[in-house]
Amino acid sequence: MARPITYDEDEVTRRAVRLFRGAGYAAAGVREILTVTGLSRRALYERFGGKDGLFKRALAAYGRRHIDHIVALLNDETAGLDALQAVFDARLAADPGRGCLVLNSAAAREALPATVFDLVEAEHARIETAVRTCLARAQDRGEIAASKDPEHLTRLVMMFLHAIAPASRAGMSRRELRDVGASLLAQLTKN
Repeated sequence: MARPITYDEDEVTRRAVRLFRGAGYAAAGVREILTVTGLSRRALYERFGGKDGLFKRALAAYGRRHIDHIVALLNDETAGLDALQAVFDARLAADPGRGCLVLNSAAAREALPATVFDLVEAEHARIETAVRTCLARAQDRGEIAASKDPEHLTRLVMMFLHAIAPASRAGMSRRELRDVGASLLAQLTKN
């Protein structure tokens, strides 16, 4: 007779998100995964398919909880620069030093196996596409000068989003980061 499952999969996933978000994929070893999640080695491999499978599940859960919200906010037909400000504020309201699981993972892409990399890249592309869409809409509405290159603006915004966590870890306060975000948005509106 099979032993019953003695763990809560949702709680295991939440703990895995925290671990991978903080330590990163490469630094999270199997021993640490077992300690943090409370899984046995057997359960990790049988139920989750090992480290890769658990990371994929954590990434999917994180995407549903955080990325779906950001993408919906930026893709809303009424969204403009106010939506970007809301995204910046949301990133700064959470623990900015831990960063975003997707952005952190994309920045450490060389450490990811191909099967994991493809999923991270897809989530990263969703964010970038939503930023691009929001900026184009803001430009169409006159919030951003017509002379501005939307691709360049998208790269600027993505670079800021990527920089929040390392800048916070280096000692920049939320207020300083908020000021940088406000300066970036102000630059988008100038000719």
